[in-house]
Amino acid sequence: MLRRPKTLLVIPPWEGLHGFPLGPAYLASTLEKYERPVAVLDATALGLKHDELDYWIQTAKPDIVGITSTTSTYHSALDVAKIVKEVRPKAKVVMGGPHVSWTAEITLKNHPEVDYIVRWEGEYTFLDLVDTIGQKRPVKNVQGISYREKDEIKHIPDRPLIKNLDELPFPARHFFPDPELYYVEIFEEELDKQPEARKATTMVVSRGCPYQCVYCASSAFWKRTIRFRSNENVMAELRQLYKDGYRAIYFEDDQFTPDKRRTMDLCGSIIKEGMNLKWMCETRCDTVDRELLQNMYDAGCDMIFFGVEASESVRRDAGKGISNEKIIETFQNCSDIGIGTEASIQFGLPGETNEKIDETIKLLRILKPTKINLSFTAYYPGSPLSIQDRIDYNMFEKRIDMNSEIEEWKREHLAHGIGTYVTPSVSSLEKMKDVFRRIADGFPDKIWYPSEDIKRMKDIWNIPMGGSYSGVTLKEIVAEVYREPTLKKLKALARSR
Repeated sequence: MLRRPKTLLVIPPWEGLHGFPLGPAYLASTLEKYERPVAVLDATALGLKHDELDYWIQTAKPDIVGITSTTSTYHSALDVAKIVKEVRPKAKVVMGGPHVSWTAEITLKNHPEVDYIVRWEGEYTFLDLVDTIGQKRPVKNVQGISYREKDEIKHIPDRPLIKNLDELPFPARHFFPDPELYYVEIFEEELDKQPEARKATTMVVSRGCPYQCVYCASSAFWKRTIRFRSNENVMAELRQLYKDGYRAIYFEDDQFTPDKRRTMDLCGSIIKEGMNLKWMCETRCDTVDRELLQNMYDAGCDMIFFGVEASESVRRDAGKGISNEKIIETFQNCSDIGIGTEASIQFGLPGETNEKIDETIKLLRILKPTKINLSFTAYYPGSPLSIQDRIDYNMFEKRIDMNSEIEEWKREHLAHGIGTYVTPSVSSLEKMKDVFRRIADGFPDKIWYPSEDIKRMKDIWNIPMGGSYSGVTLKEIVAEVYREPTLKKLKALARSR
C-alpha cells in the first residue's frame, strides 16, 4: 500500500514587497492533482517571523517540508530548515528553487539540516521524491535531486524538462492566503482602494528565455530554451481567475512576446471574450512592433516592463544587443498607443564608466518612460557574469547583514538585488548613492521607490481602530482573519492519512 506522506511547503520569512509565489503554487497543485496530502505556509505573506514558525510547523505535523529559495532568501530558508529539524526531527527537509539548483553541493555539504535538493524544474521531481520517501524506496532513482549519502554528496542526473506545459494543473492559489496580502505592481498606486476593486495575481504563459544576458541566470536555468503553454490553456486559467473576481494580472514571463502571432492570438481571445482585464508584462523592445502593441493595448495591457539596462555599448557587451534606435521607437509607440512604460536600468555592468552613465541618462531623457526601475548588477549563481568573474559560490554561504546601512538603503531605494552581492564597481554605499542621485535628480517624478509602496501599505495596516476594536490596529485584526484559514489547512494536513 502506498503511504502518502504529509507535505508542507514553506515560503520563508522575508521583509519587503512580496509577490505571489507561482513556483510553490505549481508544486502544491501537482501534489493535489495526484492526491498527495499537502498544505502551504507562506510566512512572508502572513507576516510571520522565524521565532513564530515552530508552532505552525508542529501544527501541520508534516513528514516532508519543502522550502523554496532564491539567492536573497537563501539564509532565511536555511533557518526554516533548522526549525523544522528542531520541532520535527524525523521530517525530511527538501530545498528547491533557482539558488540551490546551482549550489546543491555546497548547500548539502554545509547544512546537515537539509536532506534533499530538487534541482531545476520541480513539479515532477518533487512528486517523485515524495512518493519515493513514502514508499521507502531508494532515492537514487529520482531524477533531478541531490542528497547526502554518509559523507558523500550524490547528484542524480537532471530530469528532462516537461515537454507539454498544458499537462500541469493551474497554480493552487486556494492553498495561499488572501490575494490582498500579495504585491502586484500594476496596482501599486491603488493600494488605498477596496480589495474587491483591485484583486490581482501573477501568472505565466511560458517558461524559459532564449537569450543569454550576462547578468541573468534564467536562460541557463531553463536550459536555454523557451516552452509555451497553448493559448487555449492560458485562456482557461484566465477564465477561472476572471470568474474568481481577478481583474489585474502581472505576466511574469522572462519574455512575454517572443512569438508575435501567438501573442496576437492570445490578445484576440481576451478581446473576443470581453474580459475587462488590466495587465502588465515584461518583454524586449526588439520583439514588439506597433501592430502588436496596439493589439496588446486593446486587450487590456496597461504597462510593459522593458530592460533598457544601460548605454548602448554596455548593453551590447552584456549580451543584450538592442540598439538605442529600436528602444526609442518602441517607447514612442507605447506612448502614442497609451501603454505605460517601465524602464529597468542597472548600474555595475562590465565596461561601465561615468561617461557611459551620462549616455544612459541622455537616453532616458529621450525615452520619457512612465517610471524608472533602478538596480545594481548583482552576482547570481549560474549567470554568465558570475562564471566570467570566476565567482566562488561558497561566497553565498556568508550571511549578508540585512540590518547594515547598505542593505537598509537598498531596501528603501531598489527593486532588485536586496540581500545579494553586487559587482565590485558599485559595491560601496557611497558609489550607490552617487549613481542613484544622478538619476533621481534628473527624473524626480519617475523613480520607483519600493519603500513608498511599503510605507503606503504600512500606513493602511497600522491605522488605529475605534469602537470595540479600540487599541488595536487593522493589521492585528486582519492578521487573525488571514492567518486562521491557513491554520485550518495545516490542521487538516495533520489529520490526513
